[in-house]
This record gives sequence, C-alpha cells and structure tokens, in this order.
Amino acid sequence: MDRYSEDGNRRLLNRYGDILTSLNHQADTTSARVGFGQPYAAFHEWGTKHMPRRRLLFADPGR
Repeated sequence: MDRYSEDGNRRLLNRYGDILTSLNHQADTTSARVGFGQPYAAFHEWGTKHMPRRRLLFADPGR
C-alpha cells in the first residue's frame, strides 16, 4: 500500500474528502441529475486501464 501524507484522514478514496464534498444534484419535475464536481471522479466511477471501477454512484454504469 502506498503511504499517505500525515495531513490526510488515511481513508482509501477519501483522503481529503474532495470527492464526497463535490457531490451535487439538480432536479426538476421530470428528472434528477446526480454527479461529482471533481473531474477525476469519472476515473473512479468508470475505471481505467490500470485501476478497477470503484462504483461511486452506480452498481453497473454500463446499463
């Protein structure tokens, strides 16, 4: 495991709480949108060639 600096909370994927605090939503009478403001949240949701999907919002985002 990589070592984290001493100033973080030492929780995997939530080192400083940036992704969680960027969670946002928009809703109207017919729809709702939920997402994260951090650009790198997409890498956690969908995964990369070198990192598996973390599934922040959806159990199966391919559906």
